[in-house]
Amino acid sequence: MIKEVARVLTGGEDLPGFLRNHFVDLLNSIDRKMLHAEDTSLQQQALKRIEMLIKMMGSHLSTYVPKLTVLLMHAIDKEPLRSEGLSILLMPGNISKNLI
Repeated sequence: MIKEVARVLTGGEDLPGFLRNHFVDLLNSIDRKMLHAEDTSLQQQALKRIEMLIKMMGSHLSTYVPKLTVLLMHAIDKEPLRSEGLSILLMPGNISKNLI
């Protein structure tokens, strides 16, 4: 569905290019509304959404690695989110690749 929105708004198939303009706003919204919520299920949803955004951005992540790292480290500091946060952080081809 997001690809369809990107196609309509930009006239092309460049999903990362479309998301690039909104990526930080999306991450800030996820951070504000979900990662800092008291409800663990909302926090887990936030991590799933971060993971989806990372996959959609693909190789265009390098600019956003610092912000993503801060969000994931925040999640890792919380016991119920630690495992999922680490798996996203260390997922092959994602953030860990861009940190090196």
